[in-house]
Amino acid sequence: MITFNRGDSSLALPVFGYRQTFTGVEGKVLGACRDGTPGAVLNDYGKGKALLLGALPGAAYLKGAFPLKPFGRGGEDLSTAIYPQYNEAIRTLLGHLLNLFPEAFAASLSPVISSDPLVEVTLHRNPETQEYCVSLVNFRGQPVEELVLTVDTKALNGVTSAESKVGKIQKVRKKTGRLEVSLRLDQFEVVCLGRS
Repeated sequence: MITFNRGDSSLALPVFGYRQTFTGVEGKVLGACRDGTPGAVLNDYGKGKALLLGALPGAAYLKGAFPLKPFGRGGEDLSTAIYPQYNEAIRTLLGHLLNLFPEAFAASLSPVISSDPLVEVTLHRNPETQEYCVSLVNFRGQPVEELVLTVDTKALNGVTSAESKVGKIQKVRKKTGRLEVSLRLDQFEVVCLGRS
């Protein structure tokens, strides 16, 4: 376990499968292991910063999300099952750590953001027509009754409209610099963005 103290509270990163130890640490220790050794270190690197975690946050995020069932022993097809019980505390911890790099984090954000963290958003651009489509995959395990996509219209050449290719758009709101698209999402959807 790596513990990150935040003033009057703390966040924890369970360690599964791998733990790296650090010696001769030159940076700021952000998190410590149970034995007191550094478990997460932040250091200046060139013009930026580097964060080194001594564990695998992805393994901790997925731990508990999947049932402990032997695969393929009962004829059941587990390849289509979704088990969305991801560890939300790990998502909170990673958000806290990403906030240590506000400029880099902001620059890495997609021009299309989902209101639900368990909906995967992939932006596609047709190189011939320059049109954009967004594919959505729902990993929540149940329908999302009102998903809101926030679209950065400046980044996407001034798009002003949205069209669903699978279901139905509930509402499109135009705001300064962005488009908000509301829809119900079952398992997947494709939303094409255009200029009306």
